[in-house]
Amino acid sequence: MTTVRIPPVLRQATEGAKRIELPGATVGEVLASLVASHPAIAPQLLDGAGELNRFVNVFLNETDIRHLKALETPTGEQDTLILLPAMAGGAGDYRRRRRRRAADADQMPRSDASMAPADRPTAGSPPARRSGSC
Repeated sequence: MTTVRIPPVLRQATEGAKRIELPGATVGEVLASLVASHPAIAPQLLDGAGELNRFVNVFLNETDIRHLKALETPTGEQDTLILLPAMAGGAGDYRRRRRRRAADADQMPRSDASMAPADRPTAGSPPARRSGSC
């Protein structure tokens, strides 16, 4: 039997199981056994046509099956399948925080405004030289 490692995001569909031993001579057969024993996982793994969802990565012993023979890749007793669904999201919050920071920056004084009048660069003055530069 092949061991299938279930990631946390899919464990609700497998009654919390982290690893499941399943029969099958190929990756496709092992996944069919998984869906037969845990039907709730099917929508997470398969598309409407019953094919492996393109957002699910499957690794056989740490090698992506797309670099092997895909679902026709043979499996053995000592093999481990790792299911890794692609995760998305978070950009909305990031963009909102970024806009908020930009708005806050507009309210803050400019760096040259916080300088003492004698330290402010004047129009036409040469740029300040850094110590140690040629």
